[in-house]
Amino acid sequence: MKKLIVFGIMLMLLAVYSSATIVANSQTGGSIVISPDTTAAPNSTFMLNLTINNVANMYGWSVTLIYQNIISLDLVTGVSTTAFFNSANAFVSFEQEDFNSSYYRGYVFGTLLNGTPGSTGSGLVAQLNFATTSIGTVAISCVDSEVENNLTQPVSSPITVTTPTITIATPPPTPPPTPPTTPSSVGGISFSLAKPPTFDYLAPILAIIAFVAILLPTVYFKGIKRRKKKQ
Repeated sequence: MKKLIVFGIMLMLLAVYSSATIVANSQTGGSIVISPDTTAAPNSTFMLNLTINNVANMYGWSVTLIYQNIISLDLVTGVSTTAFFNSANAFVSFEQEDFNSSYYRGYVFGTLLNGTPGSTGSGLVAQLNFATTSIGTVAISCVDSEVENNLTQPVSSPITVTTPTITIATPPPTPPPTPPTTPSSVGGISFSLAKPPTFDYLAPILAIIAFVAILLPTVYFKGIKRRKKKQ
């Protein structure tokens, strides 16, 4: 009887320890958010932020994304400005492959380096850079996600994932500038052109010149005749 009681107590302690271990290694309410919704032009690039929230002792994370192949995952970089998952102490990378003729599958992941304390709390962990091609609307879908501790055990369950919608559209042309409705004053020198002088006084002058021209020869020839008579 005593052995049975001791065995029952041991089972109860084991159950309590197991449940405590599960709770310690499996927080609830964790989430992965990829944002924001974005509008981009064809043949351009855009960036999305990957944030992980409400985790404890996180050493690694990964997401598998499906998206239409009018966008292409071009680069994934770790974030060096946050103490939550500093890229100086982590390895962040990605892989992309054809899912079918119209879609890509992108696998994005990060892991802390050996000896680095696990991340607890919330923060930005990576930035996803995409390139665009054709016009359209793309919904990025997450088909799998994992967040694990140093023992490769889940550190948050369940993990909810929020993903964005990308609209690729040609931007409208820039309208020409509107001309001003009222004239504007411009600094500078102002001057006026004087009216050219009129020649109303020219007629009497010409008449005097003509009179003198006629008078002088007459006086001259009369003078000659007087001299001849005197001789």
